[in-house]
Amino acid sequence: MMKKALLYLVLFLITITYGFSQSHLVSSQSVVKVKTVFTNNKGQVVNGTATGWCYYNPLYIVTALHAVAGVSKITVYKDNNFVDATIERVILKADLALLRLSTSLNLSPLSLERVDPNSELTYYVWGFPHGVYAIQGNKVDFALTRETTPTLNSILNETSKQVKIDLTNQGYPLPDVQIIRIGSTLQPGQSGAPILTSQGKVIGVADGGLYGGASLINWAMPASVYVPQLLFSTDRKPSSLPFQVNLMNTTTVDYNATNQQQRYKMENEAKANTIVNGTNSISKVYTATIDQILANLPENKAVKLRKDLIEMKVATSTTMLDVYQDFKTGIAITMPRGGMFTGDPNGWYKNSSIDGITYAVCPWNCASPEKAAALATSTYQSYIDSKIWFKDTKNQDVIEPVWGNYERYLVSANGANMMFSSHVYGSTLIMLYIIYREDQTKNLDYLNKLVLYLTASMTYSGFAK
Repeated sequence: MMKKALLYLVLFLITITYGFSQSHLVSSQSVVKVKTVFTNNKGQVVNGTATGWCYYNPLYIVTALHAVAGVSKITVYKDNNFVDATIERVILKADLALLRLSTSLNLSPLSLERVDPNSELTYYVWGFPHGVYAIQGNKVDFALTRETTPTLNSILNETSKQVKIDLTNQGYPLPDVQIIRIGSTLQPGQSGAPILTSQGKVIGVADGGLYGGASLINWAMPASVYVPQLLFSTDRKPSSLPFQVNLMNTTTVDYNATNQQQRYKMENEAKANTIVNGTNSISKVYTATIDQILANLPENKAVKLRKDLIEMKVATSTTMLDVYQDFKTGIAITMPRGGMFTGDPNGWYKNSSIDGITYAVCPWNCASPEKAAALATSTYQSYIDSKIWFKDTKNQDVIEPVWGNYERYLVSANGANMMFSSHVYGSTLIMLYIIYREDQTKNLDYLNKLVLYLTASMTYSGFAK
């Protein structure tokens, strides 16, 4: 026992203190895609994707346990090369797995570094969000906390009690695990990705985000605390799939599909779920019931939203919404399931149904909160200045031009109604409007569709930055 403890201490000091420095771009060469095969609860064969990185030994890969637990096959990809892998060891509490490659991919092990969980520096996450085929790097900022050693409890207590119960019953990650709170977007497919300093040291392992990261409530495991323990852990290896499998980046494939066929289907599915709008784009990250979405919102927002939806007679347990995310701003946008946005030159994502309901959302990343508020004001004013829209005196407005927050109701000369909304979160602005005809709301089908769009528009604000 003493020898093992001494070996652990030596290893800890080597990997933390004496690891060599290099840029995060160089370290990204040691990052790999982790692809899994498993059968879901519908009996369908599914491909899952995650991210991993080389640690300690060229044959060792660190990734998130929930990405590989209970799967029937693990394949690790480096560029165009791939080899099989097996789970060597796990740390249940920290949701970490150490994989062993069957053959070398000529990877260089990365070194670790301690980090202050309230660091205000910028870090980098390299991985494969949403199963992209070329590795992608994104900047990462920490969400500040008053805690010196924040735990997963600090997030779950503010949001979903059910998630905490599910994690405790599952056994990983445990709510009392130390974490790094991430204030940037982490996405499905980035589970297990290294979070790097500018010098290429690993300070964290991307682990999760409530509802695929779209809520901007995300976390990583502090690498220096848990990763060295992987080499000696005797924790049991889970044999069943985690409950998080419903939120992972997955693609259903034929049982006998070849690697090439699987890759083709995953690539085309990713394209089908992405809407390009000039130099911007949004991607569908998942579909969920309103109850599932509410379970992962801060409780004060969830209670108010549920009350409003009950008044609108929305069936929250069965009504499904598609959730899209703009990865530049971190804002998520909801749409009634099966709807489709199209982009326009002014940055709006619009859905115009054949019955005349138009639903449009515009996420915008501005240079400062003041510029975001000014853009919200000028956009709203442009509708008034057009002489097409006029104040609807039957509804109460909310007007906060200093903050860029508006809830305005307009009517047109031809009988159309508009509800315009804008909210500023730091330097991020989200604007939304719905155009409909009040004289059509006596038609029950039309009214039901309008309520669906109203539900989507109300729900988005819970995800905003």
